[in-house]
Amino acid sequence: MKQYSQALSFHDKSLEVLLKSLPSNHPHIAISYDNISIVYAKMEEFPKAISYHRQALDIFSEILPENHPDIAMTHNNIAKVYNSIQEYSTALQHAKLAVEIIQEKLADNRSRIIEYQNLVEEIRKKL
Repeated sequence: MKQYSQALSFHDKSLEVLLKSLPSNHPHIAISYDNISIVYAKMEEFPKAISYHRQALDIFSEILPENHPDIAMTHNNIAKVYNSIQEYSTALQHAKLAVEIIQEKLADNRSRIIEYQNLVEEIRKKL
């Protein structure tokens, strides 16, 4: 149905509630930023998508160990956006970081590892 504007509105309202009730570096806020960025990417508003992904990454990097799966997920999401705007070098950097983390922390999650590795290979072919 692609009702991205409506989805964005709901995510914005949710974020507003979270910001009023939680510390600004709470993981739920980072997840909310990441969700908003995914909607912006679907809307092809890539600068906004990158901005929100980076806000999520900043929070995750502040509160989580550097090799946490949520950090890997955010790097992978950032890589997808940079891939979409043909900034392949930056996309590859983020994709590789995601793979490194996910291989270390979720070695038994083969489907996630393969998903992240496939993005690395997709980007490499474009360089």
